[in-house]
Amino acid sequence: MVSLLTGRRCHDSTDSDSDGIEDDCDNCPQTANLSQLDSDLDGAGNLCDNCPDVHNPDQLDTDGNGIGDVCCCNGDGLRGNVDDIGEVNIADLTYLVSYLYTGGSEPPCMEESDIDGNVEINIADLTYLVSYLFTGGPAPVACP
Repeated sequence: MVSLLTGRRCHDSTDSDSDGIEDDCDNCPQTANLSQLDSDLDGAGNLCDNCPDVHNPDQLDTDGNGIGDVCCCNGDGLRGNVDDIGEVNIADLTYLVSYLYTGGSEPPCMEESDIDGNVEINIADLTYLVSYLFTGGPAPVACP
């Protein structure tokens, strides 16, 4: 049988996520995903893709944070999104202070936390971010 949704030939009758799509034809076999939407065409459905907008068929996530390695320092192209929520704001400043001085969690993307782009995360990055957010300083350095 060939799946009408994925175009894959199905040979297995197992459906681990009970979504009606056999595991060998399901692009998210452990997550119910009826639409089988795969925006970046990497074979992993959006609902289980660790970087749904960037093609990453290996789903590599070396730090285990649930965000694919290829997504790090992606999106708007600027560093400074320390908390990886989507925009550079005071929450990123708070996250960076916590990480640097109170034993807070490591940022999801260390590259985005290197605000000045000098390959080191330190008080200079904090100062740069404060300047950008509060005194009209230059925008964070662009991601590579």
